[in-house]
Amino acid sequence: MYVPVAVDDLLQEKVQSGELPLKYLDQYRFIISHIVFERMTDKRYEEEGSYVRMNMDTLRRHISQDYAYRFRDALIAWKIIECNGVYSKREHTSFGYRLTEAYRGGRLVAMNVGDPVLQRNIGRMRREQEERIQQYPPGYAAVAKWLSALTIDKVKAESHIAEHFHEGSDKHGARMLAVDGIAHKQFWCIVDGKAGRAHHNVSNLAGDLRPFLTIHGKPLEQIDIANSQPLFMHLLFARQGGLDPSEQARMESALLSGQFYGMLNAEQMEVEAFKENFYQFLFGDNIKRGPVAKRFTKEFPSYALQIQRAKEGDYTKFAILLQAEEAKVVYEAVQRFVEKTHDNAPILSIHDSLVTTPDLINMARDALAETFMALHGVTPLLRLKKASTDIKHSSTHKKTKNMETSILTCISIESIGFANGKAGKLIRFLVKFNEGLEGEYWGKSEDSKKNFPLNVPRKYDYEPLTKSFGPDTLKFYPLSKEKAQERTVTSTPVPKEGRVVTAPIVGSKADAVAAVVGSVRLVAAGKIELAEIEPTAVNLKNLITKLSEQ
Repeated sequence: MYVPVAVDDLLQEKVQSGELPLKYLDQYRFIISHIVFERMTDKRYEEEGSYVRMNMDTLRRHISQDYAYRFRDALIAWKIIECNGVYSKREHTSFGYRLTEAYRGGRLVAMNVGDPVLQRNIGRMRREQEERIQQYPPGYAAVAKWLSALTIDKVKAESHIAEHFHEGSDKHGARMLAVDGIAHKQFWCIVDGKAGRAHHNVSNLAGDLRPFLTIHGKPLEQIDIANSQPLFMHLLFARQGGLDPSEQARMESALLSGQFYGMLNAEQMEVEAFKENFYQFLFGDNIKRGPVAKRFTKEFPSYALQIQRAKEGDYTKFAILLQAEEAKVVYEAVQRFVEKTHDNAPILSIHDSLVTTPDLINMARDALAETFMALHGVTPLLRLKKASTDIKHSSTHKKTKNMETSILTCISIESIGFANGKAGKLIRFLVKFNEGLEGEYWGKSEDSKKNFPLNVPRKYDYEPLTKSFGPDTLKFYPLSKEKAQERTVTSTPVPKEGRVVTAPIVGSKADAVAAVVGSVRLVAAGKIELAEIEPTAVNLKNLITKLSEQ
């Protein structure tokens, strides 16, 4: 179990005062651990302050049935957890729970389950979980089997986490918890009964931690399906009929060549921002929202109509449908791989990908390609993804001494304490950017976060803080539109060491040219590979064409 230290201290106080009988302590801890674990490992709850759905019937199967509600209510009364009061019968969702603000972000302590009733119930639930996996096609059982062969370099993984993530943040806590679970052989594998996706230790593990995984002493590599969800959308609609033939031909060509996203990204949006916008359109409740939606509808009106029809009544069913199509291919490919290797070679899945050791990755590629051809008569673009510890929000950059102005894309902002400024006591926020910078912002209230809109490229000033806050700490200032227009824009500072991620191509023509030139110089200097340039070579080509026309 994983419980915040401050929470466990309070529970121990309740035991001493007699409010909490000692024999039930582990069961209270289990409820807290469940919320913490789900919050940090389930990507549905990535957003800061998310409520975790907790089905009380499931909870009662773990802890004392007669007391489950009483334990929950006591935790609420003690202001350890809080409930959102939201229940949806239509979507079959339970009430959501989260730790109260006073206990979020604290250091976690791992502890063994001592309560015999809880031990017995957890063991029974795990056996039932294993039995359920056996009811699915054999590919699922193969993935669950090979999880147990995983090992992780705990020392190096934790050192990486400490270097790149602020202690007390959700990202830090989630990674430490995931590493600890694998190191202690606490493997789990759950199949989504609706979509057929398998969720397990590796699928939910942050990408920057996968380089520390090994099986039989060998690292892992991943082969994934390029633009997987749009591809399965196309294949589904093509089977159903009703598409415009010219649209269908253009769509299939773009998808099978891996050019789909580049074709739609006419606005030259930053890649992650573009994908987020696209998937909001594809799976959200409003099909016409955003520039990507408008462009897609203009380019592929017959597809847009089919998407609209697929969402009628319940927009969430479309995402489930495509994930089910994906899962069928992936787990048949797993089974094909198992048959080729006589069930004697490691194989794992990460939604649209197969994962194995480098000496077997080509066999995994073949299994995926053959399965696609057998089921759909096409061979998609399959991409090799090698494990890398590179992260875009690295804090290893050398900081400049003078204030700079750059186009940056904020990806996260979270409160980390207080500071005494000229305006009195201010909230300190940790701010992280896609371009590889991070630092602090001091705001007057939690509402100050709005000055750093997520995934929106804009201009910021930054300068070093005083040494009392650390020699490598930057202070950031959001620029108003008026001030931004007055400032000269420079490229993102280039670190002397480590991988460089170039600034996104946004803003004026001069900004775009500077980004291209900076990227070329970095390649020529041998600091980065051509393939590492963001945006992609295709987008650079399109940009250069536009500039030449101008």
